[in-house]
Amino acid sequence: MIKIIITVGLILRRLLCLLLLSSNGVVLAVPATPTDEFIDHGNGTVTHKITGLMWKRCAEGQVWNGKTCTGTYATYTYDQALKITSTFGRHKNWRLPDITELSTIVAQEKSDPMINTTIFPEPPSTWFWTASVSADYPYGAWNISFFNGDRHYDVKSEHFAVRLVRGGQ
Repeated sequence: MIKIIITVGLILRRLLCLLLLSSNGVVLAVPATPTDEFIDHGNGTVTHKITGLMWKRCAEGQVWNGKTCTGTYATYTYDQALKITSTFGRHKNWRLPDITELSTIVAQEKSDPMINTTIFPEPPSTWFWTASVSADYPYGAWNISFFNGDRHYDVKSEHFAVRLVRGGQ
């Protein structure tokens, strides 16, 4: 009975995420991202049950020490961020998330940082690049603030943080 309720809850949340998409595919808002919606693989990665995406728990530049993220996050230009490759958690296919993917881990019910700090410990409360660009303005790309949840389209020469993902697309 409990498993059925959890499964129905996950299905309803997926539908809600789809309903909250704007006309250009950008998630406008996502309800709370509770800890029980993630599978902790014990190696510095988690999988979001709702989206099926696997995330690195630390921002690039930080190090997973088995319990938390340590060190200082790094910042990159957009072109540098797109070229980041990583072998982590026995996987090689890490990539920059698009704006819809990164939006799914923004915790709208939290503030500074707007992310589940149990799942993503010691997160930088700053801007993160996404892989999303506009054909109308090829000199920029979308990014999201984990300070307040804002989304901006900035020139690719700016320096922002990176959180890598795998799966999807």
